[in-house]
Amino acid sequence: MPSVTTDNVRISLLFDAGLNEAGKPFTKRKTYSRVRLNASAEQMYNTSVALASLSGYPLIEIGHIETGAVTI
Repeated sequence: MPSVTTDNVRISLLFDAGLNEAGKPFTKRKTYSRVRLNASAEQMYNTSVALASLSGYPLIEIGHIETGAVTI
């Protein structure tokens, strides 16, 4: 039976950086790697909010990225 192994977990924060020269919304993304593989959703959320508070931009979205392999 195939199984999935997770090698790396990252969180990605999307910020509202205002408007560009053309007046269109502009965003910035910051990705943090080396997140614990067994971190809960609540821990990732709390960490993301704490990291976002260090930025000068409002937080729009928190992303969760897992990479790994499917083995047979």
